[in-house]
Amino acid sequence: EWDYRAKLAFDPTFGVHPWFVLERTTGWFTNLREYFESIPSAAVEVFRRQLELAKELKRLASVHCVSVRAFGDLLDVMKSTGQFSFLRE
Repeated sequence: EWDYRAKLAFDPTFGVHPWFVLERTTGWFTNLREYFESIPSAAVEVFRRQLELAKELKRLASVHCVSVRAFGDLLDVMKSTGQFSFLRE
């Protein structure tokens, strides 16, 4: 599945879902590292633009952050986007 994701037009995600941990190959970690290194990450910019769109359209934004290392970036992006107003006109 990682080969398929690497060819997509948007910034792909890679990882091993907990349901498939027992099915991973012996070289899974090396392969995962190679995919991460071969594709530049645009995740922060994509996230920022999604928040800006939600703010512009006065829609809710659902955020899922499980990495402690990413939490600082998450806060920076949210602070730079500014406060949301959920009141529709």
